[in-house]
Amino acid sequence: MNKEQFSTHWQEIKRHIIERWDRLTDEDVRQIGGRYDQFVAKIQEKYSLSKEEIDDEFRNWAPHLSFDKETTSDKHVRDIDVDDKEKESTLGKWLLAAGIPLLLLLGYLTLYDTPNTKDTTPSTTSVQANPDLNTTRDGLISQNIRKTLLANTQLASNLKNVTVDASSGVVTLSGTVKSEEEKALATRIAEKVSGVVDVKNNLDVRP
Repeated sequence: MNKEQFSTHWQEIKRHIIERWDRLTDEDVRQIGGRYDQFVAKIQEKYSLSKEEIDDEFRNWAPHLSFDKETTSDKHVRDIDVDDKEKESTLGKWLLAAGIPLLLLLGYLTLYDTPNTKDTTPSTTSVQANPDLNTTRDGLISQNIRKTLLANTQLASNLKNVTVDASSGVVTLSGTVKSEEEKALATRIAEKVSGVVDVKNNLDVRP
């Protein structure tokens, strides 16, 4: 075995070097690193041998390692490994070819088979009262009450003294009438107008 073969087969050789030269440490082997000259230097350091003695001893020892030839067992293992890799490659190609259509099918089913889940939660949108709308409604209530009062001949002559105010459907009558009957009549007329919630009769009776 020459220096080039020593470097080429270093990974195999280093497992046996410490067995043959047991004074070498793991650190020594690491420093040798497949370089024959470093190997010689370490052996000289540990065993005090000359380079020629080391060369002769190594030449006599190395052939027994049989690293240059591939054994039948090694070849069989290598062939099995290659065959396994070819099988894995073929299987991988088959899975890839079959997997793409399968993924597309699953995607299609997921897209078109998803249950239609509508949100049945009641809407919580709040509707707030419009102040302007209330004002307009109250104005219409006041107008309708005055029209109804005007249509009544018993009260028509005294309407100049009656004021009608409405706020959120609550009507307030103020002013003067000639009798309790007219006061009660005004209340009944106001209560019958659409949109009226309550009537506050503040009319004064002045015969």
